[in-house]
Parts: sequence; structure tokens; C-alpha cells
Amino acid sequence: MPKRELSEFFIRELLFDYLQGQLDEERTNSVKEGLELYPQLKAEIQSLKHAQGYATQLGKMKCNSDFLKTLKPRQSKFGFYFGNLRSRIPIPMSWTAQAGAVGLAIALGVAFAPRIIQKAEDTRELILAESAFERNKPQASAEPTSASTTPVAAAQVSIEPAAPTPEAVASSDVASAPKPTIALGARKPPTPTETPEPQEKGFVYRAYLTSSKVEALTPTFVAKIQALGGRKAGEVELGWKRRSGSYFHFAMPEAEYETLLAFLHDHGPVRIQKSPHRRVMPTGQIRIILWLEHDNLKKQPEGGHVTEEGDSVQ
Repeated sequence: MPKRELSEFFIRELLFDYLQGQLDEERTNSVKEGLELYPQLKAEIQSLKHAQGYATQLGKMKCNSDFLKTLKPRQSKFGFYFGNLRSRIPIPMSWTAQAGAVGLAIALGVAFAPRIIQKAEDTRELILAESAFERNKPQASAEPTSASTTPVAAAQVSIEPAAPTPEAVASSDVASAPKPTIALGARKPPTPTETPEPQEKGFVYRAYLTSSKVEALTPTFVAKIQALGGRKAGEVELGWKRRSGSYFHFAMPEAEYETLLAFLHDHGPVRIQKSPHRRVMPTGQIRIILWLEHDNLKKQPEGGHVTEEGDSVQ
């Protein structure tokens, strides 16, 4: 079998392994023959030998402690004092302080998050109410109704010429000749202005009921509302616990309103008011917001009415 000659590229790739002595006998002989065949590779192998020797010398270098100190990163004053303080505090006390800080952050978030959300909801309600008012505002008619600006039909003019007179007629007879007459056409009646039909406006019943058994009555109210065909009209479930009572925001058939009202009167005095709402319910459906609170609280929720939570369902 004839011996295979290696190319210049292949020999160049084997030069480093050749210097390290990691090639077998056959490859080693092939590289030696290639160096004789390609003289330009001898310069590369010499460069590799110099680099290997330089790396070996670097490995024998030793650095003193003063030089190693200059390589350490500088620490800020805050990090220096904080590190010393942290090293002096016992580990159990450090864990307790960290847990307390996390608990304080959570408590502040729970305390202020509802107020921030409530403020955002109030702002959204105000913007939607202003948009609805501008949309429903009637526009003034631009058609004039004054008699002075009413268009007039083109005048029909008829002129009767004077009869010819002989030359001997006296000047007084010429002066008494009939004058031309002008007849004007009738005026065009004004176009009646179309009055836009009033748009239907939505409303909501707001009911307030106080009781000393809010927790016990909440599931009873939920069951009764659902039995009358009611369904939630917001993002929260019926009987959502909020502040000092339970919150019910639902839509139900209008025919069951009196039945629901009698049921509420059986559990205490009820105050009901009808307020405008930006959404119009389908025919035969009404929207109700019920606030069931403890009787030891004498005032209504903030703003004098129950604020709607998550009003997204029609």
C-alpha cells in the first residue's frame, strides 16, 4: 500500500502536538518529512518553541505580598462600615432584622394598595362620566330661523309698457300715463328643524342594610340572589368581604325586584336610592349594588355611596 503524504495544512495543524510529543510514531515521521518538504513551516515551529518557553518562564514567576495587596479592589466607606457592623451582629439577630424589614414592607403594601387602587378607580369613573356627558350633550342647530334671513323665492316681475300717445297730446296727459307694476313671488316656508331623540340613560339601585350577623347572612343573601336569577356584574364574587361588611354587585330580572326587596326587609331596615349609571341594562334587567355592613358602624362608605368594584360585565 503506497504511503500517503500529508498536506501542508494538515502538518501545520499537527505542529503543536508534535512539540508536545503527543503524536504516534507514524504521525511524527510524517511531520518530520513535511518540515523537509515545506521549509516555510520551520519558521512557525520556531515561533511555537519561543512561545512555549515564554509560558514556562511565566509559570516560574513569583509575586511578593505587597504586590498582591495592590491587586485587591478598593472598598467604599459604606461597604467598610457595613461589613464591620454585619460581622459584629449575631446571625440570629441579623435574620430577625431582615424578616422584620420584609414584614414591614408587606404590611405597608397591604395598607396602602387598596387606597391607591380606589383612587385609580374613582379617577376612571370621573373620566368615563365626563366622556358620557360630552357624548350625550345635544348640539345646537345651525339653521337660521330669523325672518330676515329666510330665503326668498325669485321675484316674478311683469312690466306693462305705456300706450303710445300722439304728438298733439298735452304734456299733462303724458305725465298721467300708467306706471309699470312689479309683482313679487311668495316666500318659501322655513325648513322644520329635526329634534334628536333623547338617548336612554342607565341607572343602578344602591341598597344599604345593617345587621349584627353579617358573616352569617352573607351566604344566605348570595343563595337568595342566585335563586332569583341574579348574577355578578363585576369582577368580584357576590358577598365579597370588604372593610366592615359584605359587597354585592349583581344584575337580575326586573320582575324579581319586589321579591328581593321583601327579603331584605325581613332582615332589617333597608335604604335604597336610584342613581344614574353609565351603562344601560338590557330590557327587563336591572343593576343593584347592595352593601351589608355591621350595625355598630353608623356611617356609610366613603363618598356617601358604594363604590363599584371591577364593573366589567354588562
